[in-house]
Amino acid sequence: QALAQLSATLQNVRGIGLAVVAEQSGLRVVAAGDADEAALNKLGARIPTAYAPTITNQIPADATGFVAFRDLGPTLLAALDVAAAQSPELAKQIVTIEKLTGISVRAGLVPALTGEHAVVALGGDKPAGALLLAPQDPTEAASTLGKALTQAKQLGTGLLDQATTKPATDLNKLAVTLQQGGSIVAVGTAPQLTAAPAASISTSADYQAIAGQAGLPQIVTGLAYINA
Repeated sequence: QALAQLSATLQNVRGIGLAVVAEQSGLRVVAAGDADEAALNKLGARIPTAYAPTITNQIPADATGFVAFRDLGPTLLAALDVAAAQSPELAKQIVTIEKLTGISVRAGLVPALTGEHAVVALGGDKPAGALLLAPQDPTEAASTLGKALTQAKQLGTGLLDQATTKPATDLNKLAVTLQQGGSIVAVGTAPQLTAAPAASISTSADYQAIAGQAGLPQIVTGLAYINA
């Protein structure tokens, strides 16, 4: 079914172009595509819409890197709806998981994953990172994601008991943190990211320089940055 879905999706992509150009200040990669957006929407392929990221104000200037995007929940829901329509068994499995976890995908998980997001990596002696979220209801989102993380830890512990090797990431180090009096939720090993940074990446001279050289527009569909 997954291969059939991929094949159907690719049939609605008319063409893709890619160019890599060497410039004085670096390499510029330009891509363009032409597709039947209406047909792709029917297949559950969401076309990302452009927006002006504001969650970058929450990212410290000394961050190793980040990826900013938005509306992970609605994208996940669209994919699940299409898959469930094609497979009644999958729809039953989703209902079973919701009953076992007490978390509604549509009413709980999707709203928690709606809004702006950023995956942030921090360097140092002990590298850490977190997924930052700016949902409409941060308190409810933190509660839902906290419950989901607890379930994931229990599942991970059960799998670890059956395995002979130790996982690369200790699930117990992961936590859901809600910004005090704010609108940010962090999921990961860097709860300090919920605090307002002394200097954000958006005000960093180094970041502004590379963004200026790249001709970065204010309106984007996503944003990735690595401090190399």
